Amino acid sequence: MRRCWDPSPDKRPEMDEVVRLLEAIDTSKGGGMVPDEMTKLLNMLMLLISNPRTLV
Repeated sequence: MRRCWDPSPDKRPEMDEVVRLLEAIDTSKGGGMVPDEMTKLLNMLMLLISNPRTLV
């Protein structure tokens, strides 16, 4: 996650990489986010990817 906030945009991961990393988080053992939160976060990220001016 720290890479997402790098001052240099060129060093930040692409959104598809961020989504892959979030999808790979194993929540089955109680770690990380619960599945519902993960789904909400991924949906928000996908919305931002398709329409970046949504929050502006």
